[in-house]
Amino acid sequence: MPERFVSPCGREVLVGRNAADNCRLTNSADRADVWLHARDASGPHVVLEGPSPGDGALQFAARLALGARPGGYVTVADCGDVRSSPRGLATVRNARTLRVETLT
Repeated sequence: MPERFVSPCGREVLVGRNAADNCRLTNSADRADVWLHARDASGPHVVLEGPSPGDGALQFAARLALGARPGGYVTVADCGDVRSSPRGLATVRNARTLRVETLT
């Protein structure tokens, strides 16, 4: 079962806790939801519910995707452009990269 968080602006954010969670979460999300994952690293699949999130919600979800990392790059895509395998690996098209700064 994914962990549930609420962004400061009230958007729900779901975070996979293992490969099976990542697969279920990614493949069952609404096509308009936003998917995030730490770029070039292992970690949770994160789904931000609803289309066109504001910068605050996107940054909040991106920090969850990075986990304990102090900052870095996160891959962002619409859930309709992502497919995940049972091993938690994702195939992504039409993605963009978001830089996440260290929290101070």
